Amino acid sequence: MHSAAPDEMKHIPTSRWEAWCDTFGNGNRGRLIRIELDEELGGEPLVAGAKLVAIDYDPPGKGNAFTISFGPDEAPTRHTINNPVALRQDQDVNGLVVSIRVEDAEGGVTMARFD
Repeated sequence: MHSAAPDEMKHIPTSRWEAWCDTFGNGNRGRLIRIELDEELGGEPLVAGAKLVAIDYDPPGKGNAFTISFGPDEAPTRHTINNPVALRQDQDVNGLVVSIRVEDAEGGVTMARFD
């Protein structure tokens, strides 16, 4: 996994979440992913070493949730983050996204790190 500290953090405005998911998902499909939940940040991950299939966002009125799909294309596993309130991406010095962080309305945090 990418262990260096990120060089730049970018907050993604809510109005851009759907477009960001399309662009990011298409450009990063197949990258290895590690998903950590707030109570596990730095600890045992929910998943590690799986391939990213997609990241989707359904706005309020359609579910208001991020869904991260990973594993085999034919039958991916999904992790859903309901009621998100913030999305941020961390980039290395070359502009490569090394992690994303989604915060939900209940104060939970999901961190997805990419290799």
